[in-house]
Amino acid sequence: MTVNPNAGLAVRLATEADAALVFELALRAFAEFRETLIPPPGVLRETPEVVQAQIRDHGAALAFLNGSAVGSVRFEDKGDFVYIGRLAVPPEFRGAGVGGALMTFVEQQAREIGRVETRVQVREALPGNIAMFEYLGYAPIAREPHPNVPEAGTVILAKRLSEISA
Repeated sequence: MTVNPNAGLAVRLATEADAALVFELALRAFAEFRETLIPPPGVLRETPEVVQAQIRDHGAALAFLNGSAVGSVRFEDKGDFVYIGRLAVPPEFRGAGVGGALMTFVEQQAREIGRVETRVQVREALPGNIAMFEYLGYAPIAREPHPNVPEAGTVILAKRLSEISA
């Protein structure tokens, strides 16, 4: 388990047995967007079985604060970079460094497999999320239409990782 500098905050890789927990955290974190984003986030249509397959085939991490699960993230090695998605921190745990700790953990995982870049993709309609990733060192590299609603754009942000372990 990797311990974050924030007292009591720890992050570890998720296992297939954690799929229901990763699923539940994502539902809680993305629920506020059910009525406000068009289309609603795809994460809200997932099932625990889909999440379990993603964990098995790619990867995920969980954050715990004083032993309680407070966030999750999923990631996938794309060869040239590691894609990070589904960063999920329920509203009551935001602002405590949970998202940053999860991102730092996945960035370290990427370094360990020899990748020097991580990427995220965020809807343009979520400027606060874009700002958070920029705060964490990510920079916009492209804009793309949403695959289901082309007029709803997305921003791809990337971060070059130092080759020295953090």
